[in-house]
Amino acid sequence: MSAHVQTDGQPVNLEATFRFQAIGADWEIDTEQRLPEKVPRRICSVTEDFDHVWSRFRADSLVTRIAHAEGGGRFEFPARDLALFELYERLVAASDGVVDPLIGRDLELLGYDAPVFPRPRHCRAREPLSRPLTLRHLP
Repeated sequence: MSAHVQTDGQPVNLEATFRFQAIGADWEIDTEQRLPEKVPRRICSVTEDFDHVWSRFRADSLVTRIAHAEGGGRFEFPARDLALFELYERLVAASDGVVDPLIGRDLELLGYDAPVFPRPRHCRAREPLSRPLTLRHLP
């Protein structure tokens, strides 16, 4: 596959595209050269790991277990997510609570939940949708 895009007024010829689904979105990475085989595997591994903790669309995710825990409980998050919690604390404070990382239940009540918006359980290569989120790796 070859595509031409403009970067700072300069055309760039893109030769390879890696498409996948992860963390509730469709992704596309376009590069001038095909990614080394281990890179797409690593991307899928990282996004699968993140999804396993944070996806409210997965029955086996940590946040789904939290949502279904009657009476609350104690849950352990990966240490790598400490920075994410710190960021959310700053965003909640800066926005007077408008930014809320615990908005999932509110979205469910509005009809935006797993039965309406299912996602695959695993990162996998796929065909693009009409408007995927696109990342561009350009030198």
